[in-house]
Parts: sequence; C-alpha cells; structure tokens
Amino acid sequence: MSRAAATPQTRDRRAARGLAALLIAAATAAGAAEGGAPRPAREAGPPHCRFTLPEELPDGGRPRWSGPCAGGRAEGLGVLRLQAADGAVHLYLGRLAGGQAVLGVIERPNEGWVAGRFDQGRRVEPVERNTLIEAFAEAAAAARAEAEGHRLAGRKASARHYRHKARVLDAQLD
Repeated sequence: MSRAAATPQTRDRRAARGLAALLIAAATAAGAAEGGAPRPAREAGPPHCRFTLPEELPDGGRPRWSGPCAGGRAEGLGVLRLQAADGAVHLYLGRLAGGQAVLGVIERPNEGWVAGRFDQGRRVEPVERNTLIEAFAEAAAAARAEAEGHRLAGRKASARHYRHKARVLDAQLD
C-alpha cells in the first residue's frame, strides 16, 4: 500500500503538533527542574467567596476561608483551613488578594511551616530573611484577627487557640 504525498497543509499540521509536543515537554522539564511540575490551580469556596488553594496544601479534604471577601473572591487577612481526608488540619494564615495567597505561613501538621510570598499558589523562591519576618508577622496578625472573631462569637476555646497560635507565630520573629 502506497502513501499519498503530504500536502503543505498536512506538513504544517504535523509540524504544529510536533512543536506543541516539544513545548509541553520543555514546560514539564522546567517544572521538574523547579521541584516538580506545578499542579493545576485548585479552586474552592462558595460562589460568593472563591479562593485558590496554595500548592503546599494537600489534595482532598474540606477547605474553608475565614476572612473578608470582595467581588466573589477571598480578599484580605484571614485563615484558610483545610481538614485533610486523614483528619489532619492544615492552615494558611495570612493575606489573600483576589482569592490567591500572597503573604503568609502554611502550617502543616508534623511537617512545620512554609512561609513567604506566594504567586499563583506557589511560594516565591528564594525566600529572604525579611520576607520570612513579614510572612510570620502577617500570619500572627491573621491569627489575632481570627481569635477576635471567635471571641466576639462567644467561642472562647477557639479564641484561646488562635491567640496562642499568634504568640507562637510571633515567637518565630525573635
């Protein structure tokens, strides 16, 4: 069986597919060189207050934003709480802008903190000392705001919990 000669349009389509495959491979390799291919953005929250989960938070679970919202997006200082499928509670304490983490601290059970500036759900590298100081200060402010909200709602134990968390975060600045 003989093959018909390729037309210019067929050659162009093949070249375009080859170029697309090459670009995808290059992007994947670049992502792997930076510590793995970036995960797709994970949107969550109710329609009136959507947010994107930072990459360092696990998949699954039930995320909840406790903070202000504007224009249908989480906006400002607050706490993003995610209870993972295994029951562990992961927190982002800090500032969101347009539903995206921008400056704060992620607290991961038994793994410690991820602090700094965030862009498109990923921590911006390298993380300098002053950025860490700003991130922990912002996280402590978010914890204090959360504590005050719980106090005003009469939830004393939760208010104590977040006041303590603010003190722990403040202590990281020393």
